Formats: sequence, structure tokens, C-alpha cells
Amino acid sequence: MLLLLMLMTTIGTLGMWTFTNRALELGFDEMEVHMLEGTVLWGVDDLVDLSLIVDSSAAPIAAWDDMYDYVETPDPGFVEELFPDNVFTRNEFNLVAIYSETGELIYSKYYDYNTDSEKSTPQILLEPETFETLSNQDLTETGVMGLIINNDQPIIVSGRPILDTSESMPSRGILVIGFDFSEEYVEMIQEYTELPLEYHTFNNPEITDEIKSSLTLENPFTYETTKDTIKGYYLVEDIFGDPALIVSVSQTREVYLAGQEVRREFLAVIMGIGFLLAIIAIVYADQTIIRKITHLTNEVSEINQVDDLSARVNVVEGNNELSSLTQKINEMLEKLETSRNTENQQREAMEKLREESTLEIFEAAKKISYLVHNELERPLRSMKQVAYTLREEGKEDLAEMLESSIKYNEATLLELSSLTNLGEPKRTVTDLNEVVDGAIANIDPKVGATITADTGDEFFAINIDALKIGRAVENIIRNAVEAIDGQGEVHVSVTSDDKMATVIVEDNGAGILDDDLEYIFEPFFTTKKDSMGLGLPYAKQVIEAHNGTIKVESSSEGTTVTINIPLNQLSE
Repeated sequence: MLLLLMLMTTIGTLGMWTFTNRALELGFDEMEVHMLEGTVLWGVDDLVDLSLIVDSSAAPIAAWDDMYDYVETPDPGFVEELFPDNVFTRNEFNLVAIYSETGELIYSKYYDYNTDSEKSTPQILLEPETFETLSNQDLTETGVMGLIINNDQPIIVSGRPILDTSESMPSRGILVIGFDFSEEYVEMIQEYTELPLEYHTFNNPEITDEIKSSLTLENPFTYETTKDTIKGYYLVEDIFGDPALIVSVSQTREVYLAGQEVRREFLAVIMGIGFLLAIIAIVYADQTIIRKITHLTNEVSEINQVDDLSARVNVVEGNNELSSLTQKINEMLEKLETSRNTENQQREAMEKLREESTLEIFEAAKKISYLVHNELERPLRSMKQVAYTLREEGKEDLAEMLESSIKYNEATLLELSSLTNLGEPKRTVTDLNEVVDGAIANIDPKVGATITADTGDEFFAINIDALKIGRAVENIIRNAVEAIDGQGEVHVSVTSDDKMATVIVEDNGAGILDDDLEYIFEPFFTTKKDSMGLGLPYAKQVIEAHNGTIKVESSSEGTTVTINIPLNQLSE
């Protein structure tokens, strides 16, 4: 009997030891690797943010009539005046290159503003593969952003097609703007994230061949561990799709090591009690150890599954290893929660910076609109006089062609002026149904597309800037109509509850690509050849100026835009 009891105790103790050991080991391993990958991705996201910054500098210059004319008839004085040394210093970029539509590099300047010296053009810009990548037809509408490597020096670049201001004419070349991703930027990222992030070129001998071979474009993340540290690596490709940069970060394994130490000590205690106390040890383990460990494992797994870092495991009472372990887990969760809150704050700060940049772009566009209007007003009047004279001379066909061109240019100027005129809303009590009906009336549906409305006949009183809200809704409906290829329908409805007025625009068009969806509210982003890319950014700014929100949901079966505007609007 005693032997059987000892055998049962031994088997039970060994089984419990194996189960507990595996459960705790996997739980801590999984959590540690998941946290490490998220940390390394912060460093990758910072590279994306830097690419967006340089792209915001390249976009307006590339879509400029003067640059468009320069590529056709290069004038050295124009680019020397446009890109003097102080422009590089003020904007903190190092590289400008201009290609013609045939791939000829007609201008380049590689300038180090820290040493006030000009360097030779990077060899990679002279390779035919570079122009082919930058001029890829699938990418020219949004440009190419990313990395190139010049003699082990990473350069963050943005390549934009050179277009006229209306973006209606074919591209005449490519404009490239970039800056050296130097140690100064690495230190800035480290200070900003408070993380020991490191950036190495793929050919850096400090990265072992074993690490390099385990990193692929399909599986860009890997890690290695030592007794005290864990180090993660993430592969970043260049604009050609080749391995270019490895982002790494090293962390101590405090929580994991504490857990392993507690695990070893705890399992040793279980084994000792199991062999010495037999059935008492079994009962004791069942009541006080295994259940608590299982419960702790379940709690850790549940927190990992729901990704709720504000949750905490129940702290085991007492002054023992299990109590210490639960406290360590809660300390780790608290650190993770703090890190995530910091990340959210940084994301909000970036969003605020993007919003401010959008407003600056609209303000600049408004000034350009004013200058263009003043410059073209007199020529348009002269053209009208010429058209009148042609009609008097009986040349009706020429007069009609000229008048059609005049009307098109006047409509373009009016649209540009309307889309760049933000300012504070001038609120008056208005019938929202009438505003939406008026927006629909201004749109001439193309063949096959129909617009239906559910606006109601009653007076829907709301205190808004009717002109701007009408223009915003009109832009959204117009986009919906243009998204329809062949037969289709756009449905507009107006509803409300106690606090919000809601306008919903639905279409059954082709939908918006997932890759494009995050950029639709960026100024000058468009997938249409005859669009300025200001309609949706204008609508978003106007709606948010009314303390409202705009949400876009899209699939291959169509797009739904939902506008919410608070009914309680303060009068101006």
C-alpha cells in the first residue's frame, strides 16, 4: 500500500511538474516575444513617419507648373534659385534629383548642410533600375517613398511624378527629395521613444550571417536570446524590394528570469513535498498550488488573448514565490500599459502634427489660388473680347471653342477657390434637408448612375455654415457618382437622434483600395486624373470645424460615408 501510494505520488508529482513547467515557460516566452516584436516595430514606424515628412516636401514641388516647364526646357538658373544651400539647411534634406521622362538625370545635388559642402551624386541614382522603379505606373499617383543605400549610407527618399498644377497633363519626369538617415536621426528616435533602438545596413558585419539568413521579406522578424537579454531584429526593404536596413533593440529579461527562478524553486518544493508527504502533499498541491497556477496561467493567457493591458492578475497572498511571481506579472503589465499609453500619446501628437500640416497646406493653396486668379483674370477678359470679336466676324466655331476653354478655366478657378476657402464656419439656423437637396441638385449624374435621396419634407433646423456643409456634402456625393462604372446608384439619407444629425452617402461602385483608404483625407491625394485631391480633405476640415466626424467604410461592393454633426452648435 505504501509503495502504491509512493508510486501514485511520484507519478502525480512528475505529471504536475511537467504541466506547470510547460505552461509557465510557454506563457512567459510568448508574452516576451510578442512585446519585443511590438517594440522593434516602433523603430520601423518611425522610418515610415520620416518618409511621410520628406514626401510632404516633395509633393507640392512636383505638382508645380514652373517645375513642369523646367523639365521640358531646363534652365540652370531656375533650379539654382529653387534649391540654394540655405533651402537644404532650412528643410534639413540632403538630396535633390530631377529625371526627365526618358530617364535622363538632368539635375542633381547632394549637399551636407552640417559641413556646408556638396558631395558627388550617389551612384545608385545613375542606375537605370532607379528610374524604372521611381516611374513605375502602379506607383506614380502617390509617389515612391522609402530607402536607398549609398555606400552603406541609408537615405530616406520620396520620388514624385512631375505634373502640372492641375495634374491633368502627362508626367514629364520624376522629382526625388531625400535626406541622410544619420546617427543624428537615430539619437533623435532613441530620445523620442526612450528605447535603445539601433539601425544597421543589411551588409553591416556586426549582424551575424545566422541572423541575416533568418530574416526574409516574408518573415522580417527574428530574435535571439541569452541568459539575461533578448534581442529582436526587423528587416526593412528598400524601394527596389531588396533587404536594406535591420532595426534592432535589446531588452533585459527581468520578468522572464524572475518567473523562471520562481518556477524552478516552486517545482522543487512540489517535488520535495510530493516525495516526503505523499498523500498530504498531493492534497496540498491540489488545493493550494496547481489550481492557483492553472488559474494564473489562464489569467495570463486571457490577458494575452484580449490584449487588455489594464487588466491585472489576482495577487496571491503571502510572502512566497507565487506571490512574488503574480506581483512581477502585474508590474510587467503596468509597464506595458504605460508604454502603450505613451505610444498612443505619440500617435495623437503625430495626428495633431498632420492636422496642422493639412491646415498649412490649405492656407498655402488658398494663397496660390488667389495669385493664380489674379494672374489669369486679365487674360480671360481679353480672351472673352477675342471671342466676341470672332462672333462679330462670323467665325462661330472658333468663338465657341474659345468660350468653352474660358468657361473651363473659370470653373477650375472657382472650384480651387471654393476648396481652399476654409476659415471659421459662419453658422446660421438652416434646413439641413434643403442643404443636402441643394448639394444633390448641383451634381449632373453621369450616364448609368442615379441619385436617390431620403431627406424628408419637414424643416430640419440646425445651426451650421450652410454654404460649406453643402460644398462638403456635394464633394462626397460627387465622388460616389464618379466611383460608379456603368449602372449604379448613390443613395443619400438624413437622420438624427437627440444629439446628432447624420448624413449617409452610400454607393455600389468599385470601392476604395485598402492601400488608398488611409490617404483619402490627405491634401492632393487622388486616384483620378482630372481631380485636385482637395474634395475629401476639405469635407473633413469643414465637418470637424463643426465638431463633427466623418467615417468612410469601403469594400469591393461599394462605399459608405457617414457624417455626424452635433445638433448643439454655438452661434457665431
